Amino acid sequence: MENTTKQVAQPTGIATGNCGTCKYWGSEKDEPWGTNMGMAKCNNVPKYYDVCGETGFEEPGEDYPAYYVLKADYKGTKAVALDGSGHRAELLTTADFGCVSYARTEGAEPSSQKLVRSKDGTVTPFDRSQVRLAVDSVTKDEQEMTEMGALSLMPVGSEMVDQIVDAISVRIGRSSCDIVEADYVAGLLEMAIMHVGAGLAPLRDHGKRAGRS
Repeated sequence: MENTTKQVAQPTGIATGNCGTCKYWGSEKDEPWGTNMGMAKCNNVPKYYDVCGETGFEEPGEDYPAYYVLKADYKGTKAVALDGSGHRAELLTTADFGCVSYARTEGAEPSSQKLVRSKDGTVTPFDRSQVRLAVDSVTKDEQEMTEMGALSLMPVGSEMVDQIVDAISVRIGRSSCDIVEADYVAGLLEMAIMHVGAGLAPLRDHGKRAGRS
């Protein structure tokens, strides 16, 4: 079968796949990776990715308009994709749901540089550890999880908590504002948990699993 590919511009840097080092983006022996999985053309500084629509990628969607994401068949695997500005992005699928759990884009402003304004007007630096405590607390509260329709995930393991926090941190980092409201952070937390409880990636706004049209 002919492997029709789409070339996407790649900045300088070392690509990462499940092989971890990346003269190759996977190998013929690394299932589900293989020669048709969209190998990076790499001589230490890859210039292009061949993204194959037949073997595990779908077109950019509504929530991640600049990313190619893994289809749900490829669970627990990693891939490197590119956003529209040419920054590298790492997309990680979960073993449970096979959908994108988070996208971490190199070049985006770190969430740690953002400020959060509380209802009383106090402004403090975004604190990932505090967000993790909040996520951990909410996901262990059966009543709150029930109210959010996320009881299907009880109990939530620490890995999933980390993925939810990753998703929230990425969204905060991508905010165009230097100061974000505490209510916005709380809303992201609730949305992420609701999505995970429904079997979706933490912050896929349009409610579709990767690989679904």
